[in-house]
Amino acid sequence: MGLSLRFFTFMHLVSSLLIFHLAIAHFTSSMQPHTLCHDQDRSALLKFIESLTINRNASRNPLSYPKVASWNQDEQNSDCCSWDGIKCDEDTGHVIGLNLSSSWLYGSINSSSSLFQLVHLEWLALADNHFNFSVIPSEIVNLSRLTRLSLSGSFFAGQIPAELLELSRLEVLDLSSNDHHLKLQSPVPPTLANFKSSLHGEIPTEIFQLPNLRLLELAYNSNLTGHLSEFQKNNSLELLNVAYSGFSGKIPNSIENLKSLSHLYLPRCYFSGKIPPSLGNLTKLAHLFLWGNGFSGELPTSIGNLASLEILAISSCNFSGAVPASSLRNLTQLTALIIGKNNFSSLSSRSLSWIADLKKLTILDLESSKIVGEVPPALMNLTQLTQLSLAFNHQLTANQLEGSIPSSFFELKNLVELELAGNKLSGTLDINKFLLNMKSLEVLVLSSNKLSLLTEATVNTYSKNINVIGLRSCNLTEFPHFLYNQKFLDSVDLSSNRIAGQVPGWFLNNVLVHVMTTQPLKLPKTSGHSMPL
Repeated sequence: MGLSLRFFTFMHLVSSLLIFHLAIAHFTSSMQPHTLCHDQDRSALLKFIESLTINRNASRNPLSYPKVASWNQDEQNSDCCSWDGIKCDEDTGHVIGLNLSSSWLYGSINSSSSLFQLVHLEWLALADNHFNFSVIPSEIVNLSRLTRLSLSGSFFAGQIPAELLELSRLEVLDLSSNDHHLKLQSPVPPTLANFKSSLHGEIPTEIFQLPNLRLLELAYNSNLTGHLSEFQKNNSLELLNVAYSGFSGKIPNSIENLKSLSHLYLPRCYFSGKIPPSLGNLTKLAHLFLWGNGFSGELPTSIGNLASLEILAISSCNFSGAVPASSLRNLTQLTALIIGKNNFSSLSSRSLSWIADLKKLTILDLESSKIVGEVPPALMNLTQLTQLSLAFNHQLTANQLEGSIPSSFFELKNLVELELAGNKLSGTLDINKFLLNMKSLEVLVLSSNKLSLLTEATVNTYSKNINVIGLRSCNLTEFPHFLYNQKFLDSVDLSSNRIAGQVPGWFLNNVLVHVMTTQPLKLPKTSGHSMPL
């Protein structure tokens, strides 16, 4: 799995947690309401739950549990305001919040559901349940007070009702992770009479004009198409996520009107064109994910104005020209910089000195960035690094790096992954000393170099967390003894060496323990003088 894909998985988790925090935080309260819940609200809640079943497999969150199991349905005078997942207005006693996310709920929700009798609801979260591919009923319009609505990953299907766009108080709308199921269709509903063309799966641009909308999640709906409309001034959006969807077109210059935007996720869509310089006016932006699109042209220097930016992920696009070093060095709050796999001009390792100013970086991806020369000395100042990818440049993995591995690499004590395969690295590397200093390392790939490796066991205090080892074509003549203490190995590549004899019994014991406790160890096929199995 590439660094970008792993990082996007991490981003999706962060995004989901952020949505959960912002959209659900107010659903529960430690304060008990002074007024008991209304009989009609209690009755509506009980009828809603009676229409569904509890099925452990309906939720994917490992921390899920059946919230409704604790609801006291036997006592007629039971106060529903004290039930798990319920929040009531402290003055009126009406139910204003219903959070049944990850509650093992299974079944269909139809137009007659008593859910739509809870007309005082302001917050509704039904994410991570299984609603059996039922259509979102148009009766959702009855919940006219909704400010937050989360239906993510709950197996709704069919047409998104136009009535959803009539909920003018919405601040948070999360329809993500209902891939291949939710869609918009013609005919054009009366509420969108001014929308000229039929929808046919396209999100109407009017959704971006909902005046109070703060969070919009449409990610992981690959059949859902649309484009970013012109944004009006005083727009309230704080988070926009259309990742892995069919959105296309250009980023409009009016993006600068999203003054409150802090998280913008557009990866793996079909966007194109140049990045407007006005993007640099979004001074509150903390996460910017553009990777995996068809953007072109130079990265605007105005990106250096994004002083709050913590994550910049723009890999696998078609950006060209020079990397705006003088701008990027201003982004001192960055913890992740992923700009590889573009068409930027060639860089010398010395021209990357600006990276040394980004001292908070934990993730750095400069893969396929046409870097030539030695390992950039600036990397040695990044003491917080946990993931580093310089693959497919003219250095590190599959490049033309020459010379020895700098001893300063030993100072990257937090590094989790290091891949240096396919170069012309030479010299002698003492694996024991290397791992003694890098106790956090989990992935080490040195395959296909000209290195001489000292693998004899002299210490046993080095990292025991290694799960991927790549030492193919490393001129090994004996089985590496440093693997003795590695109990968590998932992948070992010792092919195309000159190892003779039998696999040590202690290694086979480790393999057996690993197979019994986790998953099968993946050992590559060997050839030539490689070790027999």
